[in-house]
Amino acid sequence: MDKQKAATGLGQLAQHSVNQEKIAQEGGIAVLIAQLRSGRACVKKAAAMALQNLAVHATNHERIADEAGIFWLIHLLETEPADVRSVAADALGNLAGNTVNQVIIAEQRGIVHLIRMLNMGGLNEKVAAAGALRNLAMNADNREKIVEQGGIDLLIRLFQIRSPEGHAAAAGALRNLAMDDANKDSIAKRAGIAPLIAVVRTGTVEARKAAAAALRNVAFQHPVNQFIIGDLGGIPALIDLIKTATIDEQKKQAIWALEALIDHPDNRKRLVESGALPILEQAWESSNRAVLLKTHIENVLAVFVD
Repeated sequence: MDKQKAATGLGQLAQHSVNQEKIAQEGGIAVLIAQLRSGRACVKKAAAMALQNLAVHATNHERIADEAGIFWLIHLLETEPADVRSVAADALGNLAGNTVNQVIIAEQRGIVHLIRMLNMGGLNEKVAAAGALRNLAMNADNREKIVEQGGIDLLIRLFQIRSPEGHAAAAGALRNLAMDDANKDSIAKRAGIAPLIAVVRTGTVEARKAAAAALRNVAFQHPVNQFIIGDLGGIPALIDLIKTATIDEQKKQAIWALEALIDHPDNRKRLVESGALPILEQAWESSNRAVLLKTHIENVLAVFVD
């Protein structure tokens, strides 16, 4: 059978969770990684796409790493055309859901190549690179590496491009980078707050959720950023997200962001004046089974009592 067709077939099968385990057990991972090492670009792309799908299954993270899959996927970032690089970056992003792999990818210069893609690549490359960096930024050492190589500026720049997937990936990466206090300052100084608020207002489901989470981290225990977000209209944007949320995770992230923002007295005043009380009360009433979320909503509602 033609290698490209075989790899494509495995990739299609690997879209289903049951098959992800079966393919690995039958030695499919080693076969696909062998196809990354040599052959036509179309074969490498098909193999990388199959590995991307297999890497959705958590037990395959270690298996792919053990077969040197991370090394060969990073090699594709160095040597192959743009369409292959994009798929390889997506595969690395899935593998970076594993804490050990986050370290391996960084040690093998994966971050260097992803930052280069984010800077100089086409749209698909930028989106894929941002998605991979989002997961890699869960690691503290990786956050430092990403920032040292100009990652914050490049991620913020991605908001200038019309790409819902890119906005979601960039917001997610900034959310994780903002777990470090110094990065909260950098995101604000590089004018990253305004585009996050804009995405909360008008983005897709995933993008709005990620942007609200990013605002929460940027604001958490940071009075200056709390004021900036409030001054730029972040509170009504978050209230609207609570009102119009299509999934519970959007509502949760917006509530958490508001909870971080109301540490600032100006924002408590803004919240009271926003007319948000009925929306928050409705959110509380509709969260019967989510005890933790109700507690966070009650913390926000307390502003109206004080």
